[in-house]
Amino acid sequence: EMSWSKEPLNIPIERYITHLLEEVPFPEPRILLQLSPTNQHDRVIVTRRDDQPLVRSGASFRQLLLNLGPDNCLLVLALAITEQKVLIHSLRPDTLTAVSEAVSSLLFPFKWQCPYIPLCPLGLAEVLHAPLPYLIGVDSRFFDLFEPPPDVTCVDLDTNNITICESQRHISLKLLPKRQARALRQTLDLLYGNIRPASPVHHSSEAKYNGEPTTSLDRDFQKRKKEQALELKIQEAFLRFMAVTLQGYRNYLIPITKAPTVGTTDPHALFHMDAFLRSRDKTHQRFYSLMMRTQMFTRFIEERSFVYEPDQGLTFFDECIERVAVGDEQLLGMDTSNASERTAFVLPPDPPDPEARYTYSRFELDPAVMSGCSGRARGAALGALPPAALHSAESLTDAEPMARRTKHEIAAAQRLARKASLSAEAWAKCLLGACYSLYFLSLPCRMMLNRGREHSTLRAAFELLERATKLKVPCDEVCYRVMMQLCGNHSLPVLAVQLLFLMKRAGLQPNALTYGYYNRCVLEATWPQDMP
Repeated sequence: EMSWSKEPLNIPIERYITHLLEEVPFPEPRILLQLSPTNQHDRVIVTRRDDQPLVRSGASFRQLLLNLGPDNCLLVLALAITEQKVLIHSLRPDTLTAVSEAVSSLLFPFKWQCPYIPLCPLGLAEVLHAPLPYLIGVDSRFFDLFEPPPDVTCVDLDTNNITICESQRHISLKLLPKRQARALRQTLDLLYGNIRPASPVHHSSEAKYNGEPTTSLDRDFQKRKKEQALELKIQEAFLRFMAVTLQGYRNYLIPITKAPTVGTTDPHALFHMDAFLRSRDKTHQRFYSLMMRTQMFTRFIEERSFVYEPDQGLTFFDECIERVAVGDEQLLGMDTSNASERTAFVLPPDPPDPEARYTYSRFELDPAVMSGCSGRARGAALGALPPAALHSAESLTDAEPMARRTKHEIAAAQRLARKASLSAEAWAKCLLGACYSLYFLSLPCRMMLNRGREHSTLRAAFELLERATKLKVPCDEVCYRVMMQLCGNHSLPVLAVQLLFLMKRAGLQPNALTYGYYNRCVLEATWPQDMP
């Protein structure tokens, strides 16, 4: 808006950008940036997003539900989860991209593997004739210029209408598992009533919250918080559907226990496809059969078997399945660890030159002004540091531990400790298990001190775990994961296999992170020549 006004500014836009990036305090629960010293309404509100385990994107589940309604949301889910050709169109590009992102996100833990273009230019319309599934969004004016392919389903966000092509007539709401679909529809019906535009009769113009007067700033924060809570509830409804649908899949994963050969990483060698299909309800066999033929499902099995990045979300999905199994009501929630009503008010920055004036014909930054403002801000910030602190900051290096507990593992350890504290004997075993965890967390450092004796050190650590299992000392999963990582680094795949069986004897089922480390270890390590 500053560049559009074409009025001379005494503070350049470049100075505001460097001010925001280099000088505004972060993190704060919420920040109010005052852009003008005279106009109090010329401001920008910045809030810190909650720490959620799912991948961030531009998805808006509120827009998805608001524009399609509960029934059409279920139909789009059925089309996407069976990998059909889906064309989403609207005259509103912001809504189109937000809904397209939501459709690709509601498939979690699956990831759309086919062509995906949330907003396709009309000049590239020939991609719609691709002979494979896709998820593409286009402007509705596409239909004034071109005829859509006969084998694609069109989703109109402006009229809430879905036109299913002849080749996809077998995809309907009846295809989805009844129990999960009924629960999802009930939740979406309830939330749909909350996000529909309020009637003018029921709209209150009084600026009150809990009976107390509020400012416009408070109302802005309250509105944003309410929208964020609704967004999480809608996303959680789809997440619960997927968790119930894939419940028990971990029992059909096949770990690698032999020297790898051709076909070891084939999906059928990593997962009991037929056994998993037989374990599902007979009335839902068609749905599961179509879902398991998709590239998404194949990729899911591959990622689940070899995952080694803790932020991929598969560990969190396994936690969701466990919560659903015990009847936990909440899978996603707003992070209250950083909840605070404090707002940091940030005044406009000082102008680089009080006498200069800056005008913009369009939004285009001047590199010279940007560089000058950046150097000014950085120099002021570094100049405020004492010499000792400056030297300490320059000498810091990134250090990442070889293994760390996930949030779920930390919470599980805390629950176990609270339960064990009720009994003297159980509390003693819990403390002993914590000592074991500390030993294995420091095991990588011990390996560095015992260079040349790595194999004997790892075998001694394995014997220690065996002893703990016989004594029924509760050891954290991180103990086994550290050992598996070290076995992979030092080419001891046989010991890693023994660790997996020892872990199962101890009553622990490896989560996605540990299972991925194990499979990568036995796949990439050098096996002894005399092993089959």
